[in-house]
Amino acid sequence: RSVALQACAAAYLEEYCDRCQEELGKELEKEGGYLRPRFSPGYGDFDIRCQEPIMRMLDCAKLIGLSMTDGCMMTPTKSVTAVIGIIPFKERCPVQGCETCESTDCPYRR
Repeated sequence: RSVALQACAAAYLEEYCDRCQEELGKELEKEGGYLRPRFSPGYGDFDIRCQEPIMRMLDCAKLIGLSMTDGCMMTPTKSVTAVIGIIPFKERCPVQGCETCESTDCPYRR
């Protein structure tokens, strides 16, 4: 039962992040900026140890009570940090990331 609940929470969190990114993208487009897909420490070749400087720069512990274990896992669980690039031109890039895109010559491809 707990495994199913963990999976549901993870899926819900990803959907929430997608919606936040979509809303942020719409606002940014008004200013001539366009978002790249988000990428979180611990995915692909983005070292999970990058979590620490991101959280430190954002002062997460003080501002929202988000902390990190010695293994770079966040507490509370089901928390997310991510980076999202901004470019000055519209690039047809799926929110799901490079893995779902067929463009192999994209300069932003991971």
